[in-house]
Parts: sequence; structure tokens; C-alpha cells
Amino acid sequence: MGIRGLSSYILQNDWRFMEPFELQGMTIVVDASNVCHNLYEMVDKQSGLMGCQYDVFYRSVKNFFENLLLCEVQPIVILDGLAALTQEQYLMIFQDKLKQFVSGDSMIFPQLLNRVLISVLRRLKIQFVQTASEADESIVAIAEALNCPILSEDGDFFMYSTNYIHWKTLNLIPHKVQSTSSFSLSCQMYNFRKLCNAFNDLNESLLRLALIILGNKCGRNHLDDNIMKSLFDRINSIALPHNPHVSQRKIEKTLLWLSDYSSLDEAITGVLQYVDSTHKAKVFQKIQHMLDEFGICSPLVFINLELPERLLSKLRDNMHKKPVPAQQIETNEKKNNALEYTEEELIAMVPKWMTEDFARGRLFQKPFEMLLFSTAFMSPVRQTCRYPPPAFISLSIVKSIYSLLCSLREGDEHNLNIIAANETKVIREQVKVDRSSVSLKDIKKLEHSERKRIIDEVLGTDGDNSLQELPSCWRLYVAAMVFWMRQKDPPERTRNHLFSVILVMLLSFINDKIGVLKTKDAFMEKYEAKYKEITSKNKPDRRVMEIANLRDALQSATEEECIAAAPFFISNQQLNRPKNEWKIVVHTFSQFHSCLENAMTLNALLAFPYYPVEVYKVYSGLLFYTLFEAISKEDDIEAYLHKELPYSPEIHFIDYSAYNSPLEILHPLELCHLLPCHIVIDTFSGEKTR
Repeated sequence: MGIRGLSSYILQNDWRFMEPFELQGMTIVVDASNVCHNLYEMVDKQSGLMGCQYDVFYRSVKNFFENLLLCEVQPIVILDGLAALTQEQYLMIFQDKLKQFVSGDSMIFPQLLNRVLISVLRRLKIQFVQTASEADESIVAIAEALNCPILSEDGDFFMYSTNYIHWKTLNLIPHKVQSTSSFSLSCQMYNFRKLCNAFNDLNESLLRLALIILGNKCGRNHLDDNIMKSLFDRINSIALPHNPHVSQRKIEKTLLWLSDYSSLDEAITGVLQYVDSTHKAKVFQKIQHMLDEFGICSPLVFINLELPERLLSKLRDNMHKKPVPAQQIETNEKKNNALEYTEEELIAMVPKWMTEDFARGRLFQKPFEMLLFSTAFMSPVRQTCRYPPPAFISLSIVKSIYSLLCSLREGDEHNLNIIAANETKVIREQVKVDRSSVSLKDIKKLEHSERKRIIDEVLGTDGDNSLQELPSCWRLYVAAMVFWMRQKDPPERTRNHLFSVILVMLLSFINDKIGVLKTKDAFMEKYEAKYKEITSKNKPDRRVMEIANLRDALQSATEEECIAAAPFFISNQQLNRPKNEWKIVVHTFSQFHSCLENAMTLNALLAFPYYPVEVYKVYSGLLFYTLFEAISKEDDIEAYLHKELPYSPEIHFIDYSAYNSPLEILHPLELCHLLPCHIVIDTFSGEKTR
């Protein structure tokens, strides 16, 4: 999102402002948020209606960056941190999301995309950093220091003096460079000098003033429309050949008006001529402040990027020129309750380890939002039904997160504002939260067992060793599952919901063994001969299930069993016409997503007493739904899996044992609507009988 109409204007006139370019053998700076959102829109065929598709997103991101590396392109990836550093801007952004949610005009993006992206970047050893706030200025500063192009879809970058590849001009399929063994990606390179030449040889230093006048995005246009009305009227009076797009006419007229000035100082003086004398000083200070902020990178850049020292020194020198914050220029002190911060103030509020973990993608924005604004913003989701927002189910985890954060403040009791969306309404609540007796400053000094005890108490798994038999990568996932099943929030969760989530977890084990295969054609191309050989034999003796334990089954499950089981999962990858109740089903799995997301955040704040969840392996909203539909048609789930997995007894046993792990933690009274009819739990001994 940038200046309204600017991307369309440039792309429609690409012959004037762009040049064909082959992306190969160079460094580029990647705007992570833009690229992620574009890749996700390409792969989520249901446009968010079926929940989060982290599995397909992971493969799409991995394929994209592997193609860059194939072309010997070295990406440096910059991730946005907090969307804004003032509560007012944050509320504006939330309201924009709500409008999208209601109108269906654009997708509501899942909250864990950045975690999936970082998993790919770590695997491919690609440099990245997460900045404290919006990443645009850090992106520009690094691109200018390295003299390399930016890859994004944000129209604002057209107004910077940097080379820029707009996402829509990039061909994502590499091609062989003629007469060589190298590969390249075709695209178009934007040339800002061509834009300047098209408007009477506009001085390039005036592009950033144009960015300020046009007001580039939510919270970034600080010039009051009423104060600047005379200037806007003057610009609007410029005669131009007819352009049907109002926003594009505004861009052309602004650039033409600026072209009358030969320098930035002269143009600022020209702006001030249209400002009432009582406001001149304030407007001048704000313009100067915004100009000085251009190209200043986040302090977090220095934590996680390995750049040549001369470039780091250049970036540091620019940071030292950073001006006094605009709100301090206006008042010389921060307004009471204004809740406006600088990056430096944010960094000073938290322990050093939190800043470092944030820059390195081990922590994400939610704890920082809550600390700055005493507010938990519950992102809206596309599915709407008569129930409360899905995020409300995990409110007790959110309160525990805030309790830890309050250890960085004075006072024993604090208020936390909850802001969520339900259909067309914004819901606001306030809850009381006691400050934790455990200090975040010293959290890494605590024993692992003590940190684990804290999260286990929150999730309801304390004092129970049932999770220990599970692989470490599954334990937090199942703990979040236990929490989810235990809540009283409607709609009711059944054994079918639980089994669907467990089956997707099981699929992650199969994928690790034989690779990810989403279609029957892909499976048969790779394993047709083996599959025919396996299924031509007699079915294995299923008595193995009577003697094996889960750990042994995980170790002894063979590639052949995984191959035999794969067609069952592949057959459930396609969405048939959903039933009338699909919104309720998807809403229920969205509740699980909220539980898992907040459990992961709490785990990160506690310095990972549990192994981090690789969410792209175990969460697929589409697969949850299709498996739920398949299971719901069956009276006996175990018999159904026996029929579907005849050549995979160990896989069947792993699934059965993993399903029982949360059951062993839940109280018998909580299980009455979950258990298959052929399993009975002895409430005295806790033993299962058939």
C-alpha cells in the first residue's frame, strides 16, 4: 500500500519509466511483507475462507527464494515490525482491516506468515532482520548503501532515488541465459530519473517532498488537510490533458507544480507560501522532520545483518543525523496519554534479550504492541458466524502474556484493552491483569523446569507427563490442543475436530519421511512403482499395535508405510463443495489457531521451554476442514483408519497414540463428547479398555 494510484500510474506507463532487466548475479533488498502477501494470495485458492494455509505458503516461499539463489541473486530480507508506534495509527490500521473484512475487497492475512517466512530464510541461510516498526526506511537505507535494487509492490518506492523492481513486473520462472549455464529472472527496472525527466527535469530531491504532499499511507501523512487546503487548491488548478483517474491526476499535478522549483529549499518555501502565518513554523518543522527521517534505518538492523563494516558505518552515521521526534518539536514533551513512541524509546523499555530476539525473528510484534499500548489487537478473520471472535477463546493466554510484560512496569494491577472484530462490529473490552512475580528481565536466568511450569499452568498441562512420549516438536502443539479442547466457548469441539488436527500433525511425520506431495500425479510420478509393490503384498499383521509404544512406532515406521499412507491424505487435499455448516467448522479451527498462536508467543517470551512449533508442518485450515468432513461421515474412527491405512499399521498406531495424548490430560468429564464410542476410560485407574 502506497500513494493511491501511483503504482497503477507507473505500471500503465511502464514504457516511459521502466526498462527491461534480467535479475541475475546481484544483491537485492526484499520487502518481506509485500512479497509474503503476494505469494500467499497466489497459493490460497479459497482467499482465506478456509483458514490459514501455512503448508502451501511455505512451499511457495521456499520455491521463490530458491529461484533467486539459482539466479545467483543474494536477497537481504527486511521484515516489518510494529505497524505503527502510536495508538491512533494502530487503531486506524485495525479499522482498515475491519473494512476489508466486511467488504471482502482484500484478503485478511494469517498472523503467522512471518514465522513461516523466517523458517525458509533460516533453512536457506538468507540474511534477514525484523525492524522495530515499518521497514520502508530501513529498506531504502540498505539499498542505497549497497547500491542495489529493492523488490516490493509498495508504490512509495517510486518516490525514492533507488533502483526498484515492482513485484508485478517480475517473472517468477527462471530461464536459462543463452550460451551459459546461468539462470535469470526477467523483470522491469524502474528508473526514477525517467520520472523526473518526464516532469520538466524535476530535481530528484523533490521526489520525497512529493511523497509528503501526496500523503503516502496510513499514519504517514502528518500535514493537516485543512491547514494545507490552499496548497492543494493551487495544485488542483493546474490544467492537464484528461486523465479519468482522480488519484493519477493528483500525482501528475503535484509533480508538475514541484517542477517549477530548482531545489528542495526553494520548494519548501513555495509550500509555505500557501500556509497561514500562524501555522508556518509548525508546518516547516514537520516537513523538515519527515525529510530528515527518510533513509534512516532501524537500530535493529545492526543486530542481525552481516554487512561490510564500511556500509554499517555509513548506516550508523545516517542514524546519528536523526532529528528530534516530531511530537517533541510540537510540544517539547510527550503529550499525556498520547501513546506515541520512537524506536529508541521502545528499545529502552524492554530487556536487551527481547530486542535481540525480535530482530532475529524469535519474537514478534504482539508483546510489544501490548506493552506500548496496553492493548491486545485481535486480528479479524474472514469467516463470520454467530459466535464471538475466535481470538476470545485464548484470552487467558493473552492475559498471562500481559502479566509477564507488566513485570517491566510499576504497580501490581494493570488494565488490558481488548479490541476485536465480529462481523461488522468492533468489540472493545477491558480486563484486569495482575503483574507477574516473575520478571522478564531475568527470565533467561530461570531454570528450564520453572519456565516450563509457568506455561504448563496456563495451558492446563502442569503435573502431567503425557506429552513427554511425543516428539519434542509436537509437544507445544498438543498442549495448545488440550487448552483449546478444554475451553467452554462455543461452538462445541468434538472428537472429530481433535482427530482432524492430530491427523495433520501425523502428516508432518509422513512428509518428513517421503517429502511433501499434494496431488495424485505428483505422488505417482515419484512412487508409483513402490506403491504398487507395497499394495501387491499381503496386508501386515496389525497385532503390532498391541505391543508397540509411540516412541518405538515413530522409530520403526518405514518409508514404505508412509508411502502406503500418503494417498489417504492426498485424497483429502481437494475441497469439494462445502456444507452449509462450513463456517462454523472453520470458525472452530480458527479458535485453535488463536490458541496455538498465543501459546507460541508465551513460549517465546519464556525463552522456549518447549521446542518451537514449525507451524507450516502442522497447520492447514483446508486440510483440517476436509479431514473433518471425511471423519464426520464415520461412526467408528479407528475402523475407518484401519480401512484407509491397511498397509500402514505403525502409522495407524502413531495416530492413535497421538490422539490419546491430550485425552490422558483432560478430565474424564471433559471427554464425554470427544471419545469414540468403543473406547472407555476407567475414571479410577485412568486405563483405557475396549
